[in-house]
Amino acid sequence: MYQILSKCSAAVRKSVEGIDYYIAEAGEAFRELESIVNQLEIPLLDKRKTLDNLMQAKHYLKTDYKMHVKSASNVADHCFVHALSQADTIFFEDTCPHDHTYHSLQCYQLEETLNDSRYGMGQS
Repeated sequence: MYQILSKCSAAVRKSVEGIDYYIAEAGEAFRELESIVNQLEIPLLDKRKTLDNLMQAKHYLKTDYKMHVKSASNVADHCFVHALSQADTIFFEDTCPHDHTYHSLQCYQLEETLNDSRYGMGQS
């Protein structure tokens, strides 16, 4: 009985390690972005706004985003069929039976923050 339980717990532990690795990589990416923004030669107010937006985006991705992602969503950023589909590969090509006519404010803000950061990097 002990051997069976030890093998089951190892499988669970391995699965959790993969998730932890994914989360750790995301956390590292946000820390790197924060470091880059801190090094930019932009006005302090813009820097604070960008860092605050990054913090809000990180929080959104860790909490609410997973509740919004569905196989069928009118928001392109929340529709995993749309996100995982590749038009150039027949095995990964899939079409959604719905339109992506809505937008997520949080996803839009994240995209704008990343674009602003990229613009700031080009200016310094």
